[in-house]
Amino acid sequence: MGESQTKIIDGNGVYVLPLLGETAALVFYQLQKCIAPAILQAMGAIKGAAPGADKKLDIKKLLGADLDIAALSSAIDSIHEKMTAQEWLSFLKTTLSRTTVNDRAVGDKAHFDEVFSGKILLLYKVLWFSLEVNFGDFFSVAGFSNTNEPQPGKTAK
Repeated sequence: MGESQTKIIDGNGVYVLPLLGETAALVFYQLQKCIAPAILQAMGAIKGAAPGADKKLDIKKLLGADLDIAALSSAIDSIHEKMTAQEWLSFLKTTLSRTTVNDRAVGDKAHFDEVFSGKILLLYKVLWFSLEVNFGDFFSVAGFSNTNEPQPGKTAK
C-alpha cells in the first residue's frame, strides 16, 4: 500500500490515506475512462502547456498561462457526456473516502458538505491531491508534476 501524505491546501490540513486495492482499481478505471481524456483536452486549452524536455509539466508555471476558453469548455463538456451527476458525485466520494480535511472525514456526507460548502475550488484541489497520492506513478509517467511535493504523513490509523 502507498504511503499516507499530508499537505496544507488553502490553509486547510489535508490528510490522504491511500485507497485500498479494489477501490483504487475502480477509481483508476473511472479516471482513465472519463477524467484523463478531459484533463488532456484541457491541457491543450492552455497555451504553452506541453511538458518540457524532462517530460514533466510544471503546474505552477501554467497558472499565468493564457487559456483557450472554448477548448477548456469542450473538455468540461466531455466529462459531462461520460458521467451523470450521480456518477460524478460517486467518483468524488469514493476518491475522497480516505481523506480528511481539518480532521473531518470528507467521505461522510455531513463533513463533505461542511468542508466544501462555498469552497468548490478547495474541493478540486483536495481531489487533485488525493489523485496524486493514489496514482502518483501514473501522473509522473503521464508528464504531470507538482513542484510543491507533499510531505510523507502519518501512518495508517
